[in-house]
Amino acid sequence: MLRHKRAQEEMVGFVLIILVVAVIFLVILGIYARKPGDIEPRTSGEIYYFLESVMETTSPCALGYVPNYIKISDLLEKCLEDIENRGNTECISGEKVCDVANTTLMQILDESWSVGPKHSVKGYIFESKIKSSSGKGISLKFNKGLCGFRRMGAEYYLGGIDHLFTICS
Repeated sequence: MLRHKRAQEEMVGFVLIILVVAVIFLVILGIYARKPGDIEPRTSGEIYYFLESVMETTSPCALGYVPNYIKISDLLEKCLEDIENRGNTECISGEKVCDVANTTLMQILDESWSVGPKHSVKGYIFESKIKSSSGKGISLKFNKGLCGFRRMGAEYYLGGIDHLFTICS
């Protein structure tokens, strides 16, 4: 009888050791699975507020007179109107409105989002769409990096223009 009791104690001890090893393994696996690259870089609420603040940013383009620097949203509207009408609206500096819009937006996006294989954001897509009076859709699109299946974005509608911004991780 003493022999059976000792065998039972050894079995219980063996099972306890297996359980402790399994728990340690699961903790290590959990830590490894939570590496920083797998965490979502931004929520869509944050992307929306980013997009909203970009549209309210003053551009380096002045129309009419020098202190009349226009917001990015107005600059995009002028650019899209220019594309539709095949015009050449210029800022006081002599630069075309669309050139300033392209340069300014690319600069803001590049300074705000670190993009690349070593970063949590692998790429982004920015698009401004307007439906013209002729019924055609006109759009301005910027993208950088690679966009796979993991995407998050926001849409911001202002002044008849639909602004979409998507980040890819």
